[in-house]
Amino acid sequence: GTSVTLRNFIVHGFKEASIDIDHGETYRQITDTSTDTPLTIESGIVYGNCVVSGCEGEFRPDSDDDANGIVLKDWIPGRTNVTTSMDPLLVDPFNLGNPNISPAAGSPAISGAVTAATPPDDGFFDTSATFIGAVGPAGSGHDTWWMGWTDFAVN
Repeated sequence: GTSVTLRNFIVHGFKEASIDIDHGETYRQITDTSTDTPLTIESGIVYGNCVVSGCEGEFRPDSDDDANGIVLKDWIPGRTNVTTSMDPLLVDPFNLGNPNISPAAGSPAISGAVTAATPPDDGFFDTSATFIGAVGPAGSGHDTWWMGWTDFAVN
Protein backbone atom coordinates (compact mmCIF):
# COMPACT_ATOMS: atom_id res chain seq x y z
CA GLY A 1 0.00 0.00 0.00
CA THR A 2 0.96 3.60 -0.49
CA SER A 3 1.81 5.80 2.43
CA VAL A 4 2.16 9.54 2.12
CA THR A 5 2.34 12.62 4.26
CA LEU A 6 0.33 15.34 2.58
CA ARG A 7 0.55 18.77 4.24
CA ASN A 8 -0.12 22.35 3.17
CA PHE A 9 -1.92 21.31 -0.01
CA ILE A 10 -4.68 22.49 -2.31
CA VAL A 11 -6.71 20.05 -4.41
CA HIS A 12 -8.86 22.16 -6.74
CA GLY A 13 -10.51 21.78 -10.14
CA PHE A 14 -10.56 18.02 -10.66
CA LYS A 15 -13.75 17.16 -12.53
CA GLU A 16 -14.40 13.56 -11.49
CA ALA A 17 -12.89 13.26 -8.02
CA SER A 18 -10.55 15.04 -5.65
CA ILE A 19 -8.69 12.48 -3.56
CA ASP A 20 -9.32 8.78 -4.01
CA ILE A 21 -7.68 5.89 -2.24
CA ASP A 22 -7.67 2.44 -3.78
CA HIS A 23 -6.56 -0.91 -2.40
CA GLY A 24 -6.84 -2.33 1.07
CA GLU A 25 -3.11 -2.04 1.73
CA THR A 26 -3.27 1.73 1.28
CA TYR A 27 -6.29 1.96 3.57
CA ARG A 28 -4.28 -0.06 6.08
CA GLN A 29 -1.83 2.86 6.28
CA ILE A 30 -4.74 4.85 7.75
CA THR A 31 -6.08 2.29 10.19
CA ASP A 32 -2.99 0.39 11.38
CA THR A 33 -1.48 2.41 14.23
CA SER A 34 1.54 0.12 14.40
CA THR A 35 2.86 1.11 10.97
CA ASP A 36 6.03 3.23 10.83
CA THR A 37 4.67 5.20 7.89
CA PRO A 38 1.01 6.11 8.42
CA LEU A 39 -0.94 7.86 5.70
CA THR A 40 -1.15 11.44 7.00
CA ILE A 41 -3.22 14.30 5.61
CA GLU A 42 -3.29 17.72 7.30
CA SER A 43 -3.50 21.44 6.61
CA GLY A 44 -5.19 21.59 3.24
CA ILE A 45 -8.01 22.85 1.09
CA VAL A 46 -10.10 20.44 -1.01
CA TYR A 47 -12.61 22.48 -3.00
CA GLY A 48 -14.19 22.82 -6.45
CA ASN A 49 -13.78 19.18 -7.44
CA CYS A 50 -16.05 16.33 -8.44
CA VAL A 51 -18.66 18.20 -10.46
CA VAL A 52 -20.10 15.18 -12.30
CA SER A 53 -23.00 12.99 -11.24
CA GLY A 54 -22.32 10.47 -8.51
CA CYS A 55 -20.26 12.83 -6.39
CA GLU A 56 -20.92 13.57 -2.75
CA GLY A 57 -19.44 16.98 -2.12
CA GLU A 58 -15.79 16.89 -3.10
CA PHE A 59 -15.60 13.11 -3.31
CA ARG A 60 -16.88 10.21 -5.40
CA PRO A 61 -17.67 7.23 -3.18
CA ASP A 62 -16.57 3.86 -4.49
CA SER A 63 -16.43 0.23 -3.45
CA ASP A 64 -13.00 0.67 -1.84
CA ASP A 65 -14.56 2.97 0.75
CA ASP A 66 -17.16 0.37 1.70
CA ALA A 67 -14.72 -2.54 1.74
CA ASN A 68 -12.32 -0.79 4.08
CA GLY A 69 -14.75 0.90 6.44
CA ILE A 70 -13.50 4.43 5.79
CA VAL A 71 -15.60 6.96 3.93
CA LEU A 72 -13.19 9.51 2.45
CA LYS A 73 -15.81 12.29 2.29
CA ASP A 74 -15.99 12.03 6.10
CA TRP A 75 -12.41 11.03 6.93
CA ILE A 76 -10.45 13.67 4.97
CA PRO A 77 -12.35 16.74 6.27
CA GLY A 78 -11.87 15.33 9.77
CA ARG A 79 -8.08 15.62 9.51
CA THR A 80 -6.27 18.46 11.27
CA ASN A 81 -6.84 21.81 9.52
CA VAL A 82 -8.42 20.38 6.35
CA THR A 83 -11.45 22.11 4.85
CA THR A 84 -13.82 21.23 2.03
CA SER A 85 -15.91 24.38 2.41
CA MET A 86 -13.54 27.22 1.42
CA ASP A 87 -12.68 28.29 -2.10
CA PRO A 88 -8.86 28.63 -2.22
CA LEU A 89 -9.30 31.83 -4.29
CA LEU A 90 -6.42 31.22 -6.69
CA VAL A 91 -5.75 34.10 -9.09
CA ASP A 92 -6.30 32.38 -12.48
CA PRO A 93 -5.80 28.62 -12.16
CA PHE A 94 -7.88 27.58 -15.19
CA ASN A 95 -6.18 29.79 -17.78
CA LEU A 96 -4.80 26.96 -19.92
CA GLY A 97 -2.07 28.96 -21.65
CA ASN A 98 -0.94 31.15 -18.79
CA PRO A 99 -2.29 30.03 -15.42
CA ASN A 100 -1.63 31.90 -12.22
CA ILE A 101 -1.92 29.52 -9.28
CA SER A 102 -1.00 32.12 -6.66
CA PRO A 103 -3.55 32.65 -3.90
CA ALA A 104 -5.42 35.95 -4.30
CA ALA A 105 -5.83 38.50 -1.52
CA GLY A 106 -8.23 37.10 1.06
CA SER A 107 -7.51 33.48 0.14
CA PRO A 108 -7.82 31.05 3.07
CA ALA A 109 -4.48 29.65 1.87
CA ILE A 110 -2.73 32.80 3.12
CA SER A 111 -5.15 34.40 5.56
CA GLY A 112 -4.74 31.86 8.34
CA ALA A 113 -8.30 30.56 7.89
CA VAL A 114 -6.61 27.20 7.35
CA THR A 115 -3.58 26.86 9.60
CA ALA A 116 -0.45 25.78 7.73
CA ALA A 117 1.63 22.95 9.15
CA THR A 118 5.28 23.74 9.89
CA PRO A 119 7.42 22.18 7.15
CA PRO A 120 10.16 19.77 8.24
CA ASP A 121 13.50 21.46 8.92
CA ASP A 122 15.46 18.99 6.82
CA GLY A 123 17.19 21.30 4.35
CA PHE A 124 14.74 20.53 1.55
CA PHE A 125 11.58 22.32 2.67
CA ASP A 126 11.40 26.05 3.25
CA THR A 127 10.47 26.45 6.90
CA SER A 128 9.55 30.11 6.34
CA ALA A 129 6.57 29.08 4.19
CA THR A 130 3.43 29.88 6.16
CA PHE A 131 0.83 29.32 3.45
CA ILE A 132 -1.24 26.44 2.09
CA GLY A 133 -0.39 25.19 -1.41
CA ALA A 134 2.71 25.10 -3.55
CA VAL A 135 2.75 28.79 -4.40
CA GLY A 136 2.74 31.73 -2.02
CA PRO A 137 1.03 35.09 -2.40
CA ALA A 138 2.26 37.66 -4.92
CA GLY A 139 5.46 39.34 -3.78
CA SER A 140 6.23 36.75 -1.11
CA GLY A 141 9.26 35.28 -2.83
CA HIS A 142 7.36 31.99 -2.95
CA ASP A 143 5.13 32.96 -5.87
CA THR A 144 7.24 32.60 -9.02
CA TRP A 145 9.52 29.61 -8.39
CA TRP A 146 7.60 27.48 -10.89
CA MET A 147 7.69 29.98 -13.75
CA GLY A 148 10.23 29.58 -16.51
CA TRP A 149 10.58 25.80 -16.40
CA THR A 150 6.93 24.84 -16.72
CA ASP A 151 5.17 24.87 -20.08
CA PHE A 152 1.45 25.26 -20.57
CA ALA A 153 1.07 24.50 -24.27
CA VAL A 154 -2.61 24.89 -25.17
CA ASN A 155 -2.54 22.38 -28.02
